[in-house]
Amino acid sequence: MRVALIDPSLFTWPYDRALVEGLKSNGHDVILFTKYLSEDEQGKGQPNVREIFYPGLQMKFFKNLPKPVFLSIKGVSHFFSLIILWFHLKFYKPDAIHFQWAPLPIMDRFFIPLFKLIAPTVLTVHDSSPFNNNPSAAMQRIGAIKIFNSFDHLIVHTKSAVQALTEYGLNKEKISIVPHGFLESGIDAATAKRSIPPVMNFLLFGQIKPYKGVDVLIKAVAALPADLREKCHVHIVGKPQMDMEPLFAIAKDLGVESSIAWDLRFINDDEIGDLFSKADAMVLPYREIDASGVLMQLISVGKPVIASRIGLFAELLEDGKHGYLIEQDDHAGLAKAMSLLINDHKLCTTMGEHVSELQNSLPSWKDIGKMTSDIYVKSV
Repeated sequence: MRVALIDPSLFTWPYDRALVEGLKSNGHDVILFTKYLSEDEQGKGQPNVREIFYPGLQMKFFKNLPKPVFLSIKGVSHFFSLIILWFHLKFYKPDAIHFQWAPLPIMDRFFIPLFKLIAPTVLTVHDSSPFNNNPSAAMQRIGAIKIFNSFDHLIVHTKSAVQALTEYGLNKEKISIVPHGFLESGIDAATAKRSIPPVMNFLLFGQIKPYKGVDVLIKAVAALPADLREKCHVHIVGKPQMDMEPLFAIAKDLGVESSIAWDLRFINDDEIGDLFSKADAMVLPYREIDASGVLMQLISVGKPVIASRIGLFAELLEDGKHGYLIEQDDHAGLAKAMSLLINDHKLCTTMGEHVSELQNSLPSWKDIGKMTSDIYVKSV
């Protein structure tokens, strides 16, 4: 079977790469169609990657333009890139066209019917709340739910996502759950294991967006008793996709600037293992999420997780065993969970061991590739 995977902006490279390998291990031929990449971007030079979207926009000249100008140019380029994609698909003659993202639904919806004339179309709905209700993605959210009906079949990762899509009025028969697989972080639990120091390091990792709850974490640090605050250090790492000044202001107003370190940049794959190994616990106080690539990466390092009781966090993690589950926007609950870990290093170690054991409960990417290709067949 020939499979065309489509991720125009390469939003989920670790997932895309693993799915490509999973499909290939089942004997399928796969091409991932994505954007033009700069020399240092992940995915550059990979054998199954074909760069066709947004030609030229990988150049520094365009990246240095004001964001509204850049996005306007990218929107125009998206239209022509979809035309180029159509020609590539006509030549490649895939048996299935699998979109990981439809990044501009208001435009994409006119092309999906054309692609369906070539092969069945499938969409993985990574976010059942489109773009996690990010205010900066207002244009992308236009038609983001309506476009789900354009595809022959939809893939989600969680039961809660199925419920969300059916509440939108979508036919449950055209929705399938394919679990999110384990993602390599470059380090295993044995290598990452270390004695917890007097000051416990909490890590929040990933692109910084409003739904990630960074403000909740800052308020939680401020809510810690003074003696416990001296025993913890928070590391917030990732490329900002929002205005950071309000977050800096919250930290300053609450007097916790010295307890928080910021590393605001894109983190390459080869840095992730070292970053995770230096953390003692992971914090994911998200407001919205279905599945989480960050969670799938951090499982390998065997560190306790404090996460919101939503999506995959609630379905995979057990409160009190793998860490703690808190309610959304509950900085007091987050502070309490952090306090419990700071005060009990032995419990922290035990929880981390349980987290690393989660690898055994996850399907392999070969299994995920088989589940996915079965959906392609069903979509014909």
